[in-house]
Amino acid sequence: MKKYKVSAISYLNTAPFAYGLKHSPVFNKIELLYDYPAECARKLANNQVDLSLLPVGALSDFSSFDIVSNYCIGSIGKVRSVALMSNSNLSDIKRIYL
Repeated sequence: MKKYKVSAISYLNTAPFAYGLKHSPVFNKIELLYDYPAECARKLANNQVDLSLLPVGALSDFSSFDIVSNYCIGSIGKVRSVALMSNSNLSDIKRIYL
């Protein structure tokens, strides 16, 4: 039986998603790979995986895509899983790109 290759982001906020997959009947049908977000998008674009958890910013790189579930990783309020790091003082930073 062919296993579907699934690329998931290897960050802490993906842990509940991965836990759900690992404890569901679908887990026997997939090979779960962990990558950083850009690598998830690259693997999907190059047909190295069948499914990928993508950052929303990567969607513009694809001419078409299918959303395969009603679930996502998101927040309605504050999050503490993102940090901004710099060697400069905050007052010296003029622009932040997402």
